[in-house]
Amino acid sequence: MFRKIHSNRDPKDTLASELRKSFKPYIEQTSVVINQQMKKHPKLLYTFMLISMFISAAASFTIFRNQEPAVKKDKASQAKINVLTDGFDQISHTTATIGQTIRLKNQIDSLSKKQNLTQQDSLTLEKDLDQLRHLQNQLKP
Repeated sequence: MFRKIHSNRDPKDTLASELRKSFKPYIEQTSVVINQQMKKHPKLLYTFMLISMFISAAASFTIFRNQEPAVKKDKASQAKINVLTDGFDQISHTTATIGQTIRLKNQIDSLSKKQNLTQQDSLTLEKDLDQLRHLQNQLKP
């Protein structure tokens, strides 16, 4: 079903080389015409180049101008500080959640090892299981 296909193609024959072979006469003719025109009218070409540069400079200062105000450095430094404090807050919250999870699992294990549960033990076990489910849902992204 899966057979290796062997190609007898020359590795030097690529798509680009074949396109160059096919379009070589057209490209050479176009190049000759452009060079002749550039040699025939150098002042016109120079003037066109200067006009293009002037239009480009005018467009960059008018049409393509950035309309949004620049961001002040104070806000950027505050954003970095907030990222750090948010990161530490998140780490401390996760640590507290893990600690509470471990405490709840230990309490659930100790209650599940008992042969007979009292009504108070059953309520405690049910409450701990609910808290554990809630904590696990919080940790999931």
